[in-house]
Amino acid sequence: MVAVSYSEFSPSELFQRWDQQEKEAREKDDGLGFYEPVQKLSNARDVFLDNRFDLNDSLPGLIKIYRRWVGEKTYLCNQYLDHETNETKYKFQLAPKRGNEKYVSDVKSRIYEKVPSTEQLEKQHLLADENGSNVLHITLTVDPKRYLGDLQSAWANLPYYLNKFLSAFRKRYGRCWVLRSFEAQENGFPHVHLFIISEQTFSCEWYKGKKYWRWLIPELTDDHKAIGADETVDGFEN
Repeated sequence: MVAVSYSEFSPSELFQRWDQQEKEAREKDDGLGFYEPVQKLSNARDVFLDNRFDLNDSLPGLIKIYRRWVGEKTYLCNQYLDHETNETKYKFQLAPKRGNEKYVSDVKSRIYEKVPSTEQLEKQHLLADENGSNVLHITLTVDPKRYLGDLQSAWANLPYYLNKFLSAFRKRYGRCWVLRSFEAQENGFPHVHLFIISEQTFSCEWYKGKKYWRWLIPELTDDHKAIGADETVDGFEN
């Protein structure tokens, strides 16, 4: 299939192109009912970022693009040799797409494999108390001034800087397991929520915020400096 740039298309024009490409693909069908997928999730990003659409105007169209993409079932074909019959056979498996049932199932399996049960949490002291915690919730926020208002560059560079942060975290504090969520702020720029289970236990303080109490990692103090401790908010920022 010929690669097509979608940067010049609006969501409605993109739907029309997809309809035409699907029609052409079905006409070339080999009789098995399969054809090469024509919808790409990156198209939605291209349509939004390259045209600099107003978020309020383009959001419904982007949602439609996403739902149509995730609703188109894509299958992976695995070829294997049946040793009993010595025949080549094929097995089709639903491919994971961000949001479809296969992707959700895979994510849940990974979480259940890594996150201990409630009983294990209590035994392993993963819940915060006066002795500290090795469970962290960290939010990383992109500064719009760094990108001079360029949304596309901010989102495109986000995975790179996140990987740098996590690499530095593991180098300084040891192995950890991370669950992450990318979100857009009201201004459209990204921020990332990280749920981290670390090998290391961090000291924390019982803090009264505006709405509720919570455990917080302390800021760097002279006492921390005296003993060379780095498990503080300042350490994470560095």
